[in-house]
Amino acid sequence: MYCEVQKGSYEGAPGLFSRIAHNRSSGCILQFACWLALMGLCPGSAHASAKLQLSKDGKTLTLTSHLYFYGADANETIAKDCANEINLYWNGGTHLDSVIRPVSAQALGAKEEFQMQVSGEVISPDLAKKLLASHPSPEFNFIQILKGKPGVDHSFMNRICGNSGTWYLSDELGTSTTAAHEFGHGICLKHPFTADMRGRGAPRMMVPKNSLVDAQFQIDPHARAGKAGGVLNPLLRRVFQSDVDEIDWEDLRFDANGVSSLGGDAPELYPERVY
Repeated sequence: MYCEVQKGSYEGAPGLFSRIAHNRSSGCILQFACWLALMGLCPGSAHASAKLQLSKDGKTLTLTSHLYFYGADANETIAKDCANEINLYWNGGTHLDSVIRPVSAQALGAKEEFQMQVSGEVISPDLAKKLLASHPSPEFNFIQILKGKPGVDHSFMNRICGNSGTWYLSDELGTSTTAAHEFGHGICLKHPFTADMRGRGAPRMMVPKNSLVDAQFQIDPHARAGKAGGVLNPLLRRVFQSDVDEIDWEDLRFDANGVSSLGGDAPELYPERVY
């Protein structure tokens, strides 16, 4: 089985991620086997990636999601570390300090306290395939874990708002902000318009690797911009209010119980591959 996959944003090369490839004319159409979507399932089967629950008093919006990890290199430690990192960063924290900077949502036109509750577990590839084919609940996501080669393989989601992807151990999952960044794509967030973030201060979560940043946010603060070490240190990313503001809150529809979902059905053609 084969799918058409459009070249999307790429964390490893600034020239490719200046625009997320929603426009079919902006990228090369590639065709290759649909191993991207759970060994035989086209990414077109992907649905929403998170459930949203509005509190009865309308003051708190809680995003819940459960990540199913599968593949030969998946293990419970990785599942726990990735879920913990996503919760830590999207609830306002970082790996580097204990300062919590909470963010807010605007689902109903007024500010609500934003909370994220993400969990994870390891399942077999066969069960992952079966669950994804069953049109799972919005909060279920499916992440293939592979070993990967440093500098060669880059973790990705199969599309913006998608519920499946492939993450690599070589990206130091759970300790490098990669899981938090990729989950951002799952909840419909894109990379910034430009790969040159110099003069914009501390990098927000959706800034890709290899972006140009102010010297203090580089891997090597003394390196020349764009040269070895002169790009974003991903550990210095954090979630800012500006990240959350880019969620399309106005498009959400809540039921009588205050429940909605974030994401949507993937198109049958031209799904993205976003890093």
